[in-house]
Amino acid sequence: MIINQCDHDAWPTKMIFLFVVILGTFLTPNASGDTVEGCDSPQYLEIGSKGVLNCFFNGHQLTVIWCNTTGQYSLTPIMKIIGGGKRGKGYISGEYDMYLNGSLIINEVSIEHEQTYTAIKSDSPTGTPSFYKVIVVTTVKPDVGHPVVDQCKSDETSCFIEVDRRTRLRCHVQNTRPAVDLMWYMSTSHEKYFQLSTNYTDDGITYTSENTITDFLYESSLLSLLVCRGNSQPPLLQQNEVFVLTENINTSAGVQSDQKMFELGSKVILSCSQTKGDFTVWKKSENLTNHYTVLAFAAFNISKSYYDEYKLTSEGSLIIHSVKEQNVGFYQCTFQNDVTMVKRLFHVNVYVPVIPLVTGCIQSEPCILPVTSEGTLHCCVTGIRERVNLEWKIVENSSSPAIIFTAQRVVVSPNGDSYDVCMTSHYQIHQITGQILKIKCQISGQYLNNSSTTVHLVLTKDYATRSTSNQSERYLSSWQLYVAIAIVVSGILTVKMFLGCTFSRLCSRVSKGCYLDNVKVLV
Repeated sequence: MIINQCDHDAWPTKMIFLFVVILGTFLTPNASGDTVEGCDSPQYLEIGSKGVLNCFFNGHQLTVIWCNTTGQYSLTPIMKIIGGGKRGKGYISGEYDMYLNGSLIINEVSIEHEQTYTAIKSDSPTGTPSFYKVIVVTTVKPDVGHPVVDQCKSDETSCFIEVDRRTRLRCHVQNTRPAVDLMWYMSTSHEKYFQLSTNYTDDGITYTSENTITDFLYESSLLSLLVCRGNSQPPLLQQNEVFVLTENINTSAGVQSDQKMFELGSKVILSCSQTKGDFTVWKKSENLTNHYTVLAFAAFNISKSYYDEYKLTSEGSLIIHSVKEQNVGFYQCTFQNDVTMVKRLFHVNVYVPVIPLVTGCIQSEPCILPVTSEGTLHCCVTGIRERVNLEWKIVENSSSPAIIFTAQRVVVSPNGDSYDVCMTSHYQIHQITGQILKIKCQISGQYLNNSSTTVHLVLTKDYATRSTSNQSERYLSSWQLYVAIAIVVSGILTVKMFLGCTFSRLCSRVSKGCYLDNVKVLV
């Protein structure tokens, strides 16, 4: 009976309604848990792909006929399956096919397939038919699976831009079917929605949707997070929202600056604040100009780094895992939460651990330097980013210095973005225990303190000869002094003896005697 009915090219719909058991029934379980016969409606099929109108029919020897609902009261059969055998104009042309469970296959979906189909099912060729209507909606997914904001790259689902009162943010989705509805809102603790309507254009098959927002800034807000959301039925977007963190260039904030020096290859952590902020933005400038490159930003639970070498912590601190020469520059951090807005500037520089080089020494070996009692020593450090000073230190110090440096001169020469520092010193060795004196040339600076080179000064024969000569001269002078004293004493004694003899001769002529030094001398 059903076969004879569907052999007609046009079947009055009024007659069909007399036999309808289920019309547009969804596949839902009944009270006993069994799946109810029927077809979902509407069903969405993507243009250009293979589509299936899914239905569920009970029975093993099914008779199912699929028809176009070509008018208000007529059906046009396109394909049927009877006991596993397929036939019909749609099957012969290759446009349609069927699964054995009665589901209709459209081999390549086009916009012409956006219509209403009717499935007529019977458990046997002579059984009572059931009718199921399926509304088909054709779809086209966009090339970009998310809304796009003009100021962001097309592949970005989050971006950062600087804005002012004249900025217009246009959000759009292109080439979809059906059209996607777009809306803007500001993401805060209480979402603020902007009542703007979506504009649509179409080319007869696909639609382009767009929504533009203006005058969205708050004078007191430095950073704001705007969100464009797209909705459609069926869902056509892989991600419904795109996030735009904006910085109002007309709003000022206090700037704190700091100098940072890091060893080349070390890990760098720059912290904008001690507390977690709602928004954090990191930028870099090579020479402190108005042009900054955005490195990374964070907004609530969204975090993005534009470069692999820069990472953000959960608190918004910037990390460079291995700092290089190319990382030298000025880093600006903009921070905002509910109570504060602040900007910080870090001047980041790097240094290579260096060892001063003393003229006459080989840097890779212990330095043993032959010297005379006095002369000149030279010490240099080259290619250093920090402007440092050099100084000599005696390793083994005593109450009185064994060596004295005079006429020291330090010359600092710029060499590109680094410095060459050289020190020339005149020295005099005054006393020493043994024949070796230890000194070191040491760097003194903010970051490179205590880096030094130790030098073992070995005294040559010149100094030893001079020391022996000095000792001989001191011995000779003492002997000569003793001789002089002896001569003087002998002279005094001789004079006294002479005077004594003279007085003796004089007194011999006087019977009463004479006196010598108030002492009477008897003759």
